[in-house]
Amino acid sequence: MNITILGASGFIGGHLFNHFSKIQGINLRGVYFSSNLNYLKNDSRYIKADLRNLNDVKLAIENADVIIQAAASTTGINDAVNNPSVHVTDNVIMNSLLLREAASSGVSKFIFLSCTVMYQKEKYPFRADPVCETDDHLSDEIYSTYQGAGWTKVYIEKMCKFYSLNSNMTTHCIRHSNIYGPGDKFDPLRSHVIGATIRKVLESNTEPIKVWGDGSEFRDYIYISDLICAIDKLVNLNSEEKFNIWNVGSGIGVKILDLVKIIRRIADKEQRDIIFDTNKPTAKTGVTLNSDKLLNICGWAPQVSLELGLERTINWYKESTPIN
Repeated sequence: MNITILGASGFIGGHLFNHFSKIQGINLRGVYFSSNLNYLKNDSRYIKADLRNLNDVKLAIENADVIIQAAASTTGINDAVNNPSVHVTDNVIMNSLLLREAASSGVSKFIFLSCTVMYQKEKYPFRADPVCETDDHLSDEIYSTYQGAGWTKVYIEKMCKFYSLNSNMTTHCIRHSNIYGPGDKFDPLRSHVIGATIRKVLESNTEPIKVWGDGSEFRDYIYISDLICAIDKLVNLNSEEKFNIWNVGSGIGVKILDLVKIIRRIADKEQRDIIFDTNKPTAKTGVTLNSDKLLNICGWAPQVSLELGLERTINWYKESTPIN
């Protein structure tokens, strides 16, 4: 099997490459665009490509049986509020080219890393019960903060369905919850909530921990190895369905304030106070995922608890990042 991982130098893509590189019988290719990882230059299985360029796309997917599309222009809540177009144009261009070329070149399976923002409706910004794949209600408005990213993901999912129904290529769209773990981004302006919070908690022993918003929003979190396991199962799934959408989440909602308290305790920083900055960008939403479909068809369920995953992530961050 020839597997191509797009975005192989990123957080998810890097873990995917490491996972599949250990499995015999797989010819692996990792495609990246920008990276500070020196090892990429020394491994012939990696190639550099700009997926907004047609010639680079053709080179990237050449001879691929399975494509795992983890490449994206993505950042955190700051850009979602203040620079939302960063999540739109490049992602539409690269996925439009990729899907067209993959469908016409004999790729058998295309796995797209989507998201869950299409569940964030204006009418129901906080959803207590876990949502199923059929609960996207696309006739309603997506939560305003996520308009750009949300409708972009929906459009790409629709393209996946179109090309799968008009070719021999099967497509799977993964709507995963908030992923975290070793190798994540920890920049407060560009990272997601767990990476940003871990850095805030660890960077001082005395200063208060500043939380963006009032801490009442809740999120569904899943450790990186559980996501990789789900993708592995879809790579090996034999299904008569040409197109599928899969939720991959824990089904448990944890408030931002409670998350900060857990990280503070694990990091032994309970002496630090927590304060709120309601002027900072935030999204007043809360959604958890029902992943029964993946459980019933593939036997997948998350294995790493939030506390264990946070402990592993904090320990990795301490070992790999100088902390003043």
